Amino acid sequence: MVKVDESARIRQAHRLDKLSVRELARRFRHSRRKIREILAQPEPKPYRRRPMPSVVDPFKPIIDDILDGDLTAPRKQRHTMAKLFRRLRDEHGYPGSYERVRQYVLGRDRRHRETFIPLDHAAGQRLEADFGHIHADIREGQRNAGARNDCDKARLHPKAPVRCLGCHRAGQIRPPVSACKLGHPCVLVPGL
Repeated sequence: MVKVDESARIRQAHRLDKLSVRELARRFRHSRRKIREILAQPEPKPYRRRPMPSVVDPFKPIIDDILDGDLTAPRKQRHTMAKLFRRLRDEHGYPGSYERVRQYVLGRDRRHRETFIPLDHAAGQRLEADFGHIHADIREGQRNAGARNDCDKARLHPKAPVRCLGCHRAGQIRPPVSACKLGHPCVLVPGL
């Protein structure tokens, strides 16, 4: 196996010093075929380990069956990793170590774990507002009109604790209804 530093030196000697493949093979003590392979690749190949068979491999179905059975068992009767290791060793003749069983069980749990992030908020707990500019064409010419788009789940829920922003500024408490009594633009703000 050729290390990354050595393959870089081979490329550098070929490009800068203009050494031939034969000279590179003699100087770096590799075959000409290996030198051609190194020069043909744009960057060195990453080292890949071949997966080695584990002592646990023949016992994985047994471990899975035991752990699947534990899902329905009461909490106090479930297998700990130590109990699982002792049971494999005593009943099934497992020759390996506790650490291998522990690593397999932890990896199995990570693969089966579901990640869930709740993206739903209770009514009245979230307010979204977008601001922007709208250019309106009217008789006098083009005019910039500020735009605001309010979106809140509170509008969908009739019992949400919201108030109209205009009524709040005027000192009035308003229940969430579709139209404001004072004629303010209805901007619903939770918890005012």
